[in-house]
Formats: sequence, structure tokens, C-alpha cells
Amino acid sequence: MQIRADLHTHSIGEETFGPRAESLLARHLEAAVEVGLDCIAVSDHNDLRPGLLAREYAVRHGLPILVLPGMELTTQERVHLVAVGLEQQIEAWQPLADTIARIREVAAISVLPHPFFAHLRARTDVDAMERFNAQYGDFDLDGTLVAHVANSDSHSADDLRRSTHYTLIEVTTRSWDAVADAIRARRTTPV
Repeated sequence: MQIRADLHTHSIGEETFGPRAESLLARHLEAAVEVGLDCIAVSDHNDLRPGLLAREYAVRHGLPILVLPGMELTTQERVHLVAVGLEQQIEAWQPLADTIARIREVAAISVLPHPFFAHLRARTDVDAMERFNAQYGDFDLDGTLVAHVANSDSHSADDLRRSTHYTLIEVTTRSWDAVADAIRARRTTPV
């Protein structure tokens, strides 16, 4: 079966984690369900807490969406890297190669978002790259040997509603293991 996924979203936007986090992520998840997503990664900047809270919220409220906790990490080179499927915080501001290795160590997925530069698009050590990003446009990934994805990079529920970008993922079940296996096997279609 195919599921619609967005692997790069920010539930609390540019805010810091605090008292408004749960209400912001509730609106974020409601918007994701409204636009027909089956799976969403909540990958706020350098902070795993929103993703973990979002997964808990979705389960507690019986939302029909698979929530994958993640982070958009800033690396030492000031390159961003999205880690999806985390259970523990990963340290930001580390070298890019070390961060990719750490993500792999904890059995998560690494997604290179908005790959502006050719040297980034040439990387083969990440699991996926953004072919389309609703905030920054389209990227030429011809010849890239990793999975291609399309994401909203939304920083609000309204951003999520406006985005026409998502990834179709061919899975056997709607579960983290099936999503991770499909991405690693490049069974993704960016839309």
C-alpha cells in the first residue's frame, strides 16, 4: 500500500519549547490529518521534545496518523539534517558526517533537507534527500543514489495546509519499521 507522508515539519515553528507547545502541536497534527497525511515527522529545530509529545498526543487522542519523532539538526558546517524516528535527543552542532553516523547508529533515518549545493546533493551516506521543499523549491537530484522525498518544511499548521508537497511511500504496514525499510529501499515518490 502507499501512504502519504511529510518527513520534515516543525510543530512549534520558530518558538521555543514551552507552555504553548502542546496547543501548537495539536493544531499541527489536526492540519496533517485534515490534508490527508497518513504519516508525519515532527522535526523541530535541535529539539526532540515536540516530536515525542506529538506522538504521545496522537495516540492519546486516537488520531489516524503515524507520528514519527524527529529533529532538524544544525551541524558544525551549518548544514541542516533531518533525523526521523528518534527515541533520544541527538546533539546538534556536530560535524555532518558524525551526525549522519549517529543517526544510523540509533536506527533512525537521515534526510538531507533543501540541498542547495552540489556537494550536498552528491552525498551517498544519507537515507534520503528532498527533491521538493515547499519553502525553498525544487532541487535537481538526477543521478542521486538515495531516496527522493517531498516535504512541506512547514513552520505552522497553516503552512502545512498550504503545502502541496508530500511523499508517497510504498509500505507493507503503516508502522515506523515499514516506513524506515521503504525509505532505505528507495520506495518513495516525491509529489
